[in-house]
Amino acid sequence: MASPQAKAIENQFRLMRSLSETVFDLDQERENTCDAHELTGQPDGVRYERDELAGISVLRAIPERDLGRYSVVFLHGGAFCLMSSRTHHRLAGHVASACKARVILPDYALAPERPFPAALQECVAVLGAAQDERSDGMAALMGDSAGGGLALSVLLQIRDQGATPPFAAVLMAPWLDLTLSSPSVRSAAGSDVILAEDNLRRMAELYLNGANPDDPLASPLFGCFRDLPPLYVQASGRDLLRDDCTRLRDAFTEQGLALEFELFADMLHSFQFFAGNMPEAEDAISRAAAFLECRYSARRHENTEVG
Repeated sequence: MASPQAKAIENQFRLMRSLSETVFDLDQERENTCDAHELTGQPDGVRYERDELAGISVLRAIPERDLGRYSVVFLHGGAFCLMSSRTHHRLAGHVASACKARVILPDYALAPERPFPAALQECVAVLGAAQDERSDGMAALMGDSAGGGLALSVLLQIRDQGATPPFAAVLMAPWLDLTLSSPSVRSAAGSDVILAEDNLRRMAELYLNGANPDDPLASPLFGCFRDLPPLYVQASGRDLLRDDCTRLRDAFTEQGLALEFELFADMLHSFQFFAGNMPEAEDAISRAAAFLECRYSARRHENTEVG
C-alpha cells in the first residue's frame, strides 16, 4: 500500500492534470517544470558547487559524509526536452547522502535546440571526465526517466567505443523505447497522472529530429546488452513506461545476462524524485545506494586480486 505522503502527491498531480491544457506546448511545459525541485525535500548536509567537465556545465552535490570512494554521474529526466541540474539538484543531494559520495549532475543538451545525439555525446564525455579526475577511475552512472534511458545509451556507446565503463549503473523508471510500443503506454494510462502519451510522442519527435527511433543509441531497449557493467533497474507499477523496464528485464534473460530488477507496484513514474517528502522514494534511493556499495566492494576486491 502506498503511504499517505505518496497518495497526497498523487492527488496533487491529479488536480494539476485536471487543470492543465490538453494541447502540447513546449514553452509551457518548460515553465511548468522549471521549479520542479520544490517537490523534492531539501536534503540535509549537502552543499553544491557549479563546475565544468568536458566543456559541459555540471553541478556537484557534495555530502558532509563524503567517503571519497567513488563518484556518481546522475543524468536528469525531462523527456529530453525539459529540466536541468536546477530541477534535480535536491534529488542528486539525496543520492549523494545515501551513497556518501559526490554526485555530478550535468546540464546536457536539450532538444529541440540540440537534438539527438548531442545529449548522448555530452553525457559520454562527462562520464569519461568524471572517471579521469579520479586516480582509480571509480565512477557509477545513474539516471531517472529519460536520463535513465540516456544512461543505458551511454553504456552501449562506451562499450562499442572500447572505453572504460562505470563500475555499475542504476536506472530509475527509464524511458528506453522512443517508439512507445510498450503495452503499459496504454494499459497504465488511467493510473499514471504524471505522463501523457501524446506529450511523450511529441518530445520524442523533437529529440530524434528525424533519426530512426529504433536506433539503440536513441532507444536502448533495442540494443545488445552483452559486456555491460552491473545494472539495477527500478520500475514503477503505475507508470506508462513500466513495460520498458520489464521488456529490458526479459531481454537480459533472453540474452543470458543478469540484471537486478525491482518493481515498486504502487508507485508513480519517477517517484524517487519525491525523496524527502515520500518514504518510498527514500527507500528506493537507499536500495540504489546499497546496490552501488555492493558493486563497488566487488570491483575493489577484483582490482586487489589482479594487483
